[in-house]
Amino acid sequence: MADISVAAPRSTGTLFRAPIGTSLPTDAVTDLASVSPLYEDLGDLGESGIARSISRDTQKKKAFGGHTVAILQNDYTETLQTTLLDDYNGSVLKSIFGDDNVIFDLDGFPTVVDSTKQVLPRCVWIADTLDNENRLKRLVVAEGQITTVGDHSLVHTDTVEYPITIEVFEKNARFVREYRSPALGSAAAVPVIDSFDPATVDSDGGLVAVRGFGFAGVTGVTVDGDAVEYTVLSANWIVLDVPAGSGTVLVVVSNAAGPSTAATLTYA
Repeated sequence: MADISVAAPRSTGTLFRAPIGTSLPTDAVTDLASVSPLYEDLGDLGESGIARSISRDTQKKKAFGGHTVAILQNDYTETLQTTLLDDYNGSVLKSIFGDDNVIFDLDGFPTVVDSTKQVLPRCVWIADTLDNENRLKRLVVAEGQITTVGDHSLVHTDTVEYPITIEVFEKNARFVREYRSPALGSAAAVPVIDSFDPATVDSDGGLVAVRGFGFAGVTGVTVDGDAVEYTVLSANWIVLDVPAGSGTVLVVVSNAAGPSTAATLTYA
Protein backbone atom coordinates (compact mmCIF):
# COMPACT_ATOMS: atom_id res chain seq x y z
CA MET A 1 0.00 0.00 0.00
CA ALA A 2 1.31 3.43 -0.94
CA ASP A 3 1.94 5.96 1.81
CA ILE A 4 0.76 8.87 -0.35
CA SER A 5 -2.86 9.95 -0.20
CA VAL A 6 -5.19 11.65 -2.68
CA ALA A 7 -8.43 12.84 -1.09
CA ALA A 8 -11.80 12.38 -2.78
CA PRO A 9 -15.36 12.92 -1.52
CA ARG A 10 -17.23 10.03 0.06
CA SER A 11 -20.48 8.84 -1.44
CA THR A 12 -22.16 9.60 1.91
CA GLY A 13 -21.17 13.29 1.82
CA THR A 14 -18.09 15.39 2.50
CA LEU A 15 -18.86 18.44 4.67
CA PHE A 16 -21.40 18.40 7.48
CA ARG A 17 -22.60 20.94 10.03
CA ALA A 18 -24.44 20.54 13.36
CA PRO A 19 -25.24 22.73 16.40
CA ILE A 20 -22.66 23.15 19.14
CA GLY A 21 -22.95 20.32 21.66
CA THR A 22 -24.00 17.69 19.11
CA SER A 23 -22.49 14.24 19.79
CA LEU A 24 -19.16 13.84 18.01
CA PRO A 25 -18.03 10.77 16.06
CA THR A 26 -15.18 8.77 17.56
CA ASP A 27 -13.86 7.09 14.43
CA ALA A 28 -13.66 7.53 10.67
CA VAL A 29 -16.10 4.75 9.79
CA THR A 30 -19.38 5.27 11.65
CA ASP A 31 -22.15 6.86 9.59
CA LEU A 32 -22.86 10.35 10.95
CA ALA A 33 -26.61 9.79 10.84
CA SER A 34 -26.19 7.11 13.50
CA VAL A 35 -24.12 9.49 15.66
CA SER A 36 -26.78 12.23 15.55
CA PRO A 37 -29.64 13.18 13.20
CA LEU A 38 -28.62 16.83 13.58
CA TYR A 39 -25.74 16.61 11.08
CA GLU A 40 -26.64 18.42 7.85
CA ASP A 41 -24.98 17.51 4.54
CA LEU A 42 -23.72 20.61 2.71
CA GLY A 43 -23.69 18.85 -0.63
CA ASP A 44 -21.16 19.22 -3.43
CA LEU A 45 -17.94 21.17 -2.89
CA GLY A 46 -15.78 23.03 -5.41
CA GLU A 47 -13.09 21.12 -7.26
CA SER A 48 -10.38 22.49 -4.92
CA GLY A 49 -11.89 20.39 -2.14
CA ILE A 50 -11.11 21.47 1.43
CA ALA A 51 -8.00 23.49 2.23
CA ARG A 52 -6.83 23.15 5.83
CA SER A 53 -4.51 25.99 6.86
CA ILE A 54 -2.34 25.94 9.99
CA SER A 55 -0.59 29.16 10.95
CA ARG A 56 1.98 29.66 13.70
CA ASP A 57 3.04 33.24 14.43
CA THR A 58 6.55 32.86 15.84
CA GLN A 59 9.30 35.21 16.90
CA LYS A 60 13.01 34.53 17.30
CA LYS A 61 14.52 35.62 20.61
CA LYS A 62 18.11 36.71 20.16
CA ALA A 63 20.94 36.89 22.69
CA PHE A 64 23.79 39.34 22.78
CA GLY A 65 25.97 38.40 19.84
CA GLY A 66 23.03 37.72 17.53
CA HIS A 67 22.42 34.00 18.01
CA THR A 68 18.90 32.61 18.53
CA VAL A 69 18.18 31.31 22.01
CA ALA A 70 14.43 30.67 21.80
CA ILE A 71 11.49 30.59 19.43
CA LEU A 72 8.42 32.31 20.89
CA GLN A 73 4.97 31.42 19.57
CA ASN A 74 2.64 34.40 19.72
CA ASP A 75 -0.38 32.91 17.98
CA TYR A 76 -1.78 29.71 16.50
CA THR A 77 -4.74 29.51 14.13
CA GLU A 78 -6.42 26.88 11.98
CA THR A 79 -8.96 27.41 9.23
CA LEU A 80 -10.84 25.30 6.70
CA GLN A 81 -11.59 26.78 3.30
CA THR A 82 -13.94 25.36 0.68
CA THR A 83 -16.60 26.35 -1.83
CA LEU A 84 -20.23 25.32 -1.45
CA LEU A 85 -21.95 24.63 -4.78
CA ASP A 86 -25.52 23.61 -3.97
CA ASP A 87 -27.38 26.93 -4.19
CA TYR A 88 -30.80 25.40 -3.45
CA ASN A 89 -29.60 23.23 -0.57
CA GLY A 90 -31.35 24.62 2.51
CA SER A 91 -28.48 23.61 4.79
CA VAL A 92 -26.03 25.52 2.60
CA LEU A 93 -28.21 28.64 2.67
CA LYS A 94 -28.60 28.46 6.46
CA SER A 95 -24.81 28.10 6.81
CA ILE A 96 -24.21 31.18 4.61
CA PHE A 97 -27.01 33.50 5.75
CA GLY A 98 -27.93 32.20 9.22
CA ASP A 99 -30.38 29.57 10.45
CA ASP A 100 -33.13 32.11 11.16
CA ASN A 101 -32.79 33.87 7.81
CA VAL A 102 -34.05 31.08 5.54
CA ILE A 103 -37.78 30.35 5.24
CA PHE A 104 -38.99 27.03 3.84
CA ASP A 105 -42.34 25.99 2.43
CA LEU A 106 -44.16 22.85 3.54
CA ASP A 107 -42.13 20.76 1.08
CA GLY A 108 -38.82 22.01 2.50
CA PHE A 109 -38.06 24.32 -0.43
CA PRO A 110 -36.17 27.52 0.57
CA THR A 111 -38.59 30.23 -0.58
CA VAL A 112 -37.11 33.27 1.25
CA VAL A 113 -33.47 34.07 2.05
CA ASP A 114 -32.60 37.21 4.02
CA SER A 115 -29.14 38.76 4.13
CA THR A 116 -28.46 40.39 7.51
CA LYS A 117 -25.48 41.54 9.56
CA GLN A 118 -26.20 38.81 12.12
CA VAL A 119 -23.03 37.04 13.27
CA LEU A 120 -23.01 33.44 12.08
CA PRO A 121 -23.07 30.85 14.89
CA ARG A 122 -20.33 28.55 16.03
CA CYS A 123 -21.07 25.00 14.95
CA VAL A 124 -19.69 21.47 14.83
CA TRP A 125 -18.08 20.73 11.45
CA ILE A 126 -17.16 17.32 10.02
CA ALA A 127 -15.13 16.77 6.83
CA ASP A 128 -15.10 13.24 5.39
CA THR A 129 -12.83 12.03 2.59
CA LEU A 130 -11.81 8.78 0.92
CA ASP A 131 -8.33 8.39 -0.55
CA ASN A 132 -6.88 6.51 -3.53
CA GLU A 133 -6.20 3.43 -1.36
CA ASN A 134 -9.83 3.30 -0.13
CA ARG A 135 -8.80 4.66 3.28
CA LEU A 136 -11.13 6.93 5.23
CA LYS A 137 -10.21 10.23 6.86
CA ARG A 138 -12.49 12.31 9.06
CA LEU A 139 -11.74 15.80 10.39
CA VAL A 140 -13.77 16.69 13.49
CA VAL A 141 -14.07 20.36 14.43
CA ALA A 142 -15.92 20.59 17.75
CA GLU A 143 -16.29 24.36 17.40
CA GLY A 144 -15.89 26.39 14.22
CA GLN A 145 -17.45 29.48 12.69
CA ILE A 146 -17.80 30.80 9.14
CA THR A 147 -15.95 34.10 9.23
CA THR A 148 -15.84 35.02 5.54
CA VAL A 149 -18.09 34.34 2.57
CA GLY A 150 -16.55 35.19 -0.78
CA ASP A 151 -18.24 36.86 -3.71
CA HIS A 152 -20.78 34.81 -5.64
CA SER A 153 -21.85 35.72 -9.14
CA LEU A 154 -25.23 35.41 -10.83
CA VAL A 155 -24.13 34.89 -14.41
CA HIS A 156 -25.05 32.56 -17.27
CA THR A 157 -21.45 31.40 -17.78
CA ASP A 158 -20.89 29.91 -14.31
CA THR A 159 -22.59 28.24 -11.37
CA VAL A 160 -23.57 30.07 -8.20
CA GLU A 161 -20.84 29.29 -5.67
CA TYR A 162 -20.16 30.28 -2.07
CA PRO A 163 -16.45 30.34 -1.07
CA ILE A 164 -16.24 30.13 2.73
CA THR A 165 -13.61 30.23 5.46
CA ILE A 166 -14.28 28.41 8.72
CA GLU A 167 -12.28 29.60 11.73
CA VAL A 168 -11.49 26.69 14.05
CA PHE A 169 -11.59 27.33 17.80
CA GLU A 170 -9.63 25.45 20.42
CA LYS A 171 -11.78 22.97 22.31
CA ASN A 172 -10.51 20.55 24.98
CA ALA A 173 -6.89 21.57 24.22
CA ARG A 174 -7.21 20.76 20.49
CA PHE A 175 -8.36 22.46 17.32
CA VAL A 176 -9.05 19.51 14.98
CA ARG A 177 -9.20 15.82 15.81
CA GLU A 178 -8.47 13.61 12.81
CA TYR A 179 -9.65 10.01 12.58
CA ARG A 180 -8.31 7.58 9.99
CA SER A 181 -9.30 4.09 8.95
CA PRO A 182 -7.34 1.40 7.09
CA ALA A 183 -8.60 0.46 3.65
CA LEU A 184 -12.21 -0.67 3.74
CA GLY A 185 -12.36 -4.44 3.50
CA SER A 186 -8.79 -4.95 4.69
CA ALA A 187 -8.02 -7.15 7.68
CA ALA A 188 -6.75 -4.13 9.59
CA ALA A 189 -10.12 -2.39 9.33
CA VAL A 190 -12.13 -5.05 11.20
CA PRO A 191 -12.59 -4.93 14.99
CA VAL A 192 -9.96 -6.47 17.26
CA ILE A 193 -10.85 -8.20 20.57
CA ASP A 194 -8.14 -7.78 23.19
CA SER A 195 -9.54 -9.09 26.49
CA PHE A 196 -12.65 -9.75 28.61
CA ASP A 197 -13.57 -8.33 32.02
CA PRO A 198 -14.20 -10.47 33.98
CA ALA A 199 -11.86 -12.94 32.33
CA THR A 200 -14.35 -15.77 32.97
CA VAL A 201 -18.15 -15.66 33.11
CA ASP A 202 -20.51 -17.48 35.47
CA SER A 203 -22.38 -20.45 34.04
CA ASP A 204 -25.62 -18.46 34.34
CA GLY A 205 -24.20 -15.88 31.96
CA GLY A 206 -24.37 -12.12 32.50
CA LEU A 207 -22.67 -8.89 31.50
CA VAL A 208 -19.11 -9.03 30.23
CA ALA A 209 -17.01 -6.05 29.16
CA VAL A 210 -14.90 -6.52 26.04
CA ARG A 211 -11.78 -4.44 25.46
CA GLY A 212 -10.42 -3.94 21.96
CA PHE A 213 -10.26 -1.64 18.95
CA GLY A 214 -12.61 -0.49 16.19
CA PHE A 215 -15.80 -0.88 18.21
CA ALA A 216 -17.45 2.47 17.43
CA GLY A 217 -18.87 1.19 14.14
CA VAL A 218 -19.96 -2.24 15.40
CA THR A 219 -22.86 -3.84 13.51
CA GLY A 220 -23.24 -7.06 15.50
CA VAL A 221 -21.77 -9.45 18.09
CA THR A 222 -22.12 -13.24 18.20
CA VAL A 223 -21.34 -15.87 20.84
CA ASP A 224 -20.77 -19.26 19.22
CA GLY A 225 -22.59 -17.96 16.15
CA ASP A 226 -25.68 -16.65 17.96
CA ALA A 227 -26.36 -12.91 18.04
CA VAL A 228 -26.31 -11.34 21.50
CA GLU A 229 -27.30 -7.96 22.92
CA TYR A 230 -24.50 -5.44 23.30
CA THR A 231 -23.85 -1.83 24.26
CA VAL A 232 -21.01 0.16 22.70
CA LEU A 233 -19.35 2.33 25.35
CA SER A 234 -16.53 3.66 23.17
CA ALA A 235 -14.27 2.71 20.29
CA ASN A 236 -12.42 0.45 22.77
CA TRP A 237 -15.13 -1.01 25.01
CA ILE A 238 -18.33 -3.04 24.51
CA VAL A 239 -20.55 -4.65 27.14
CA LEU A 240 -22.11 -7.99 26.12
CA ASP A 241 -25.08 -9.81 27.62
CA VAL A 242 -23.64 -13.33 27.51
CA PRO A 243 -26.12 -16.25 27.70
CA ALA A 244 -25.82 -19.16 30.13
CA GLY A 245 -23.38 -21.87 29.11
CA SER A 246 -20.37 -23.96 30.01
CA GLY A 247 -16.87 -24.63 28.78
CA THR A 248 -15.64 -22.16 26.19
CA VAL A 249 -17.38 -20.13 23.48
CA LEU A 250 -16.17 -18.00 20.58
CA VAL A 251 -16.98 -14.29 20.55
CA VAL A 252 -16.95 -12.37 17.26
CA VAL A 253 -17.47 -8.62 16.83
CA SER A 254 -18.34 -7.27 13.36
CA ASN A 255 -18.36 -3.86 11.72
CA ALA A 256 -18.91 -2.66 8.14
CA ALA A 257 -15.46 -3.98 7.15
CA GLY A 258 -16.17 -7.52 8.41
CA PRO A 259 -15.85 -9.78 11.46
CA SER A 260 -13.06 -9.83 14.02
CA THR A 261 -10.93 -12.87 14.68
CA ALA A 262 -12.87 -15.06 17.13
CA ALA A 263 -11.81 -14.73 20.78
CA THR A 264 -12.32 -17.47 23.37
CA LEU A 265 -14.47 -16.71 26.43
CA THR A 266 -14.45 -19.26 29.25
CA TYR A 267 -17.27 -20.11 31.70
CA ALA A 268 -16.24 -20.58 35.31
